[in-house]
Amino acid sequence: MKSRSVRVKALTFNIFHDYPICRHIDRRLAMLEDALANEAPDVAVLQEISVSRGYGHLAERLVEGLRTKGLEYGLAYAPANGSVAGGGNFEEGSAVLSRWPIVASEVHRLAADHVLKRESHGYSYEEYRIALRATVAIESGLTLDIFGAHVTDFAPADEVSPRRLQIEDLARFVAERPSRKLPAIVGGDFNARPESDEIAWLQRSGFHDLSAGLEPGHTNDANDRDLERREDTANQRIDYVFLADAADDEFRIEAVKPFLASAKEFEPGRFLWASDHSGILVEVELTRREQP
Repeated sequence: MKSRSVRVKALTFNIFHDYPICRHIDRRLAMLEDALANEAPDVAVLQEISVSRGYGHLAERLVEGLRTKGLEYGLAYAPANGSVAGGGNFEEGSAVLSRWPIVASEVHRLAADHVLKRESHGYSYEEYRIALRATVAIESGLTLDIFGAHVTDFAPADEVSPRRLQIEDLARFVAERPSRKLPAIVGGDFNARPESDEIAWLQRSGFHDLSAGLEPGHTNDANDRDLERREDTANQRIDYVFLADAADDEFRIEAVKPFLASAKEFEPGRFLWASDHSGILVEVELTRREQP
């Protein structure tokens, strides 16, 4: 038997599309680009990244901006709500950026048979929540599956929890992944606190919360963060990087820290947050035993 170890620097971040207002989109995208260039993660899982006629394809713009800074990233993107290709003005979705080649990707609509209807800013629509898998090639014969998820914030109704249904469906999607030599990395906005029943269920199902015991701090304000307020009003952690299908001796957490967790002064006396969320960045060493 021989072991093979891989060190992975991964982050999750909800960008906050803010449709239809789209406040400070270009400025906030630049803040994200600078932060990614500074940290240079191996993989980045992003939620609420948008495509619009007014601002273009933000994920592609981000990758191109990083390229000009000397960082090459592959991109997997999938829309969740809206459709620019179908003639609309706006869509938002999820993306995975990887410094390793992305050799395959797949999108999965979470709990598709449980329809959720939402009203926002005068619009009524069916809300879609997705999970996105990107399979990356670390080296010849060794691939790693990265999952990004954005789970609903709908409250339970009629004794049914849409969030629980989506999380259970996500666990099934992860269990069916193609790469088996390494654990899977699962990041995203789960709209559930660490003490919630849904997160407890995930942990019982073999998902390791890499921030547990190494708290990076709150990542979201339940009452909505004011993007232009200097002070941090975050009061809950609902963002996670999990490791799925890993025994205790198959990984070692090297570091956990917040990402884009402070406001930036963009004009004298004026401050701006990159998002209504803060992100989480982890460094973890993965080990998988293989036959020689």
